[in-house]
Amino acid sequence: MLVTREDELGQCNVLQNPLYLRQLQLQYDHSEDLRFYLMHTIEKCDCLLSLEANSLEQKARVCQCLSENIKKQLQLHRRRTFCPPQQMFEPKQDEPRDLRFGE
Repeated sequence: MLVTREDELGQCNVLQNPLYLRQLQLQYDHSEDLRFYLMHTIEKCDCLLSLEANSLEQKARVCQCLSENIKKQLQLHRRRTFCPPQQMFEPKQDEPRDLRFGE
């Protein structure tokens, strides 16, 4: 996810390096407040990003979307990290092997 700021109409500047969803925690409540927060955790450093929606409906949609995508990315990351290694098979001794190349 890229965090940007619109300085002029149609002109956005990237504020920092991409944030990986699996490193984010969404923090929000269902109050009338339009703010929600993303906690970015990397190594031993935590950074709290404060974001504000234009409406309660937008806040609900954005928070739901972020929540679902963070969960998906965490699941994918865990699968990749904890998958058992592929078993390597030795060739069978009784099968003939053709070791010629390009013939």
